[in-house]
Amino acid sequence: MILALFTAWGVYAADITPITEAMKSGNTGALSGSMYTEADVSVPGVSQRASAAEAAAILGRFFQGNPPTGFTVVHQADKNGGGFVVGKLQTASREYRVNITYVLKDGRALMQTIRIE
Repeated sequence: MILALFTAWGVYAADITPITEAMKSGNTGALSGSMYTEADVSVPGVSQRASAAEAAAILGRFFQGNPPTGFTVVHQADKNGGGFVVGKLQTASREYRVNITYVLKDGRALMQTIRIE
């Protein structure tokens, strides 16, 4: 009953599984498919607004030098047709903090910003 009420009011977390699974493995093709038309991308040494393909290429270069070994969601919140994720990206050499904002479009979470620091 309570779940039905929350669902009716639209109070549920967006499915970010495609994004988190792609982050765990460094799958830039999957990340590109989870990008909005354009995205703000920030990784150590690069910060720019880019098309989905360019954003995936930037992330690909980052992952080449920092192969992911895991990704953990620390916090997720939905708000006004979108939301954000705070996570930890584990690599062989260190752990990075990741901030992602997304918009919900046709039932999918599409990244508008991704910052790896």
